[in-house]
Amino acid sequence: MTHWANAYIGTPWEKGAQGPDAFDCWAFVRFISERHFDRHLPFIEVDADNLRVVINSFEKNEERGNWRRMTDEEPREDGDGVLMAHAKYPSHVGLWLNVDNGGVLHCVKGTGVVFNDAATLRRNGWGHVEYYRYIGE
Repeated sequence: MTHWANAYIGTPWEKGAQGPDAFDCWAFVRFISERHFDRHLPFIEVDADNLRVVINSFEKNEERGNWRRMTDEEPREDGDGVLMAHAKYPSHVGLWLNVDNGGVLHCVKGTGVVFNDAATLRRNGWGHVEYYRYIGE
């Protein structure tokens, strides 16, 4: 992939880190949203080691009202939000990029920032993926 996102690949995941030398998944989405998509997303403090807290944060936070869930038929655009889950409830977030046939740029615990296509997401256990379009404040 030859893209601005290359500069972030491999940046470490760190619990509570807000960047630019390490991130958790939401901090990475916030950083990229501001730097590359001129969106200013709120800080949301989450204990990344507590799956129930992470799930509740994604489900109940008022920021979710600024995003519209997309249908499977809608084409993806750079910067669309991606909620991912190993089971039913989302516990991880990234951003869609239309590069190399499309994929998700995200910061994964234990791995750091990666760019994954849909097949790689499934192989890595992200069997439930939802796409969201930012609609503003």
